[in-house]
Order: sequence, then C-alpha cells, then structure tokens
Amino acid sequence: MPQYLALLFLFFLLFSCNSKSEENRPRIASFHAIQDGVIIKKSEGEFPSTISLASAEYRNLGAGLSIPVRISVVCVSSKEANFSYHFETEEQSIIYSEYLKSKAALYGAKKSYSRLKYLVENEAAAGKELNDAQVQLQQMAASMEENLNRLRMQGIPIEKLTNLKPGNILIVGDIPETKLNRVKPQSKLHIKFSAFPGERFETRVNSISDVIDPVSRTVKVLIITKNSENKFKPGMFGTGQVELENIEALSVPNEAVILIGDTNYIFKQIDSKSFQRVQVETGIETEEFTQILSGLEANDRVVSHGSTLLKGLSFGY
Repeated sequence: MPQYLALLFLFFLLFSCNSKSEENRPRIASFHAIQDGVIIKKSEGEFPSTISLASAEYRNLGAGLSIPVRISVVCVSSKEANFSYHFETEEQSIIYSEYLKSKAALYGAKKSYSRLKYLVENEAAAGKELNDAQVQLQQMAASMEENLNRLRMQGIPIEKLTNLKPGNILIVGDIPETKLNRVKPQSKLHIKFSAFPGERFETRVNSISDVIDPVSRTVKVLIITKNSENKFKPGMFGTGQVELENIEALSVPNEAVILIGDTNYIFKQIDSKSFQRVQVETGIETEEFTQILSGLEANDRVVSHGSTLLKGLSFGY
C-alpha cells in the first residue's frame, strides 16, 4: 500500500510539472487574410522567430558603391611609332588590329570610288566599275563598324583610345544596371589594386558606356588616368569605390520590399495584431536599404524579414 501511494504521488507530481511547462510555453501566433488579402491578422500569441519588424526611417543612402575594375589598356612610348597600346587580352589586340586593317581598307575604297566617280563623270570609265567600287566601299564601312562595335563590347570605344597618350591607362569597371542611376561622369573614384595592397589611387569616372551586357546586366564605366612610374600593367584587377553624394532619404531594409510583377509592396503594421499590404514607389537601392518615394511615412513599422508567409496569404500562393 505505501508503495502504491508513493507511485501515485510521483505520477501526480510529474503531471503537475508538465502542465506548468505547457502553461509557461509561449504561444506562437498564426495569421489569416481578410479584405482580399489587403489586411493580414494574427491570432493571440507571439510572433514566430522568422518574422522581424523594422521602422521606415530617414537614412544616409550615399554610401560608396563598390565595383570591380581592371586595367584594360596601357599606352606606352614606342620606338617604331610615337606610342603603342598594350591590351588586357589577346582578343582585344586582334580586334584592334582588324580595326586598323579595315580602317585602311575603307580609306583605300573611298579613294578608289572617288577616282572612278570622276572618270565616269568624264566618260572615261564604265558605270559598272563605279557600282562595283560602291559595293566594296559599303562592305569596307560595314567591316570597320563591326570591329568598332566589338571594341565597344570589350569596353574600349575607339574615341577613348585616341585620347590615350603615352603614360596613360584605360581602366574599365562594371556597374550593375540597377545601380547605374547612382554613377555619373566625373564621379570621384578610389581604386585599390590587388598588386599594391595598402595603396589607394584617386581618379574620376571619365565616361559611361551606352552598351549594356545582355548576360551580366552590367554597364561599363571608363576611367583614363596616369600610369605613375609605369607600375600599372594590362589585366591588373582591383576594386573601385565610387564616391556618391550624401542622400538623406526615407528607406526600409531591402528585404521588406516585395516585388509582384512590376509593382512593389510592403507589409505595414497598423496595430499589434494587424498588417496592411501597401503599394510603394521605390528609388535608389544600396547594399542594405531601399529608398521609399511614396506609400510610407517616417516611423511606420514594416515587416523587414520573413514576409514570405504574409505574401502567400495576401496574394493567395
């Protein structure tokens, strides 16, 4: 009998402890959508650990933009000519050589066409010869234009080469298409090369390419600067830090912005239990924050992390 009472007491004690632990365990809230998914409500309980909130605040979005850069062309003095170009890759050298050949061929075709035109006008040559010369002229022009475009795709427009004199280098950087609105000609640039750790070189963006790489979705920026002490070699890689203007702007963490089609949304907290799906217009984007042009006000609380659940409830997937 005493053993039976002891076992009963022990069972009662264990049941009481389990009941208390269940009572003390925090209850995780669940969510449900109302009003066509515009409002998301939560039940009583705490937020799951996967969801975080942040405030829409005015922040300085003028932090520097880091881009990869490389030395593409080095111009040096040459005994055979006034100068020569040393390119980053053999492909660039070949394209430039083909460009020079097509340029010379085009010059010859123009002279030939001009001479034949004069002879035809004076009835000293047949019209067919002039037609043939015109076709050749067009072919030479197309060939040279093709080589020019190939150089541009490599980030080496020919007009920049003509400005590259002995002692100068042409540096090419790649800017993501989404950050293009933050970089302008004459933007200040600080470059660090892997070959010279601890050294920083200050220069400026010379120009921005008109061509967007269809694969990487980047735009090339071109920098012409001095080759101090001839220390820079073609193909050297580094990192450029573009100095941007200080911009105080209303912003939220990047993860708070949800893109559906072509429209941006944010889940704004309207009380302790409810969130509202809000359409917003966004501006510039940094590594951490996105500018909000309309749709939110300062100090609005938004879901900054883990909005996947709310997104699924709101849009029905």
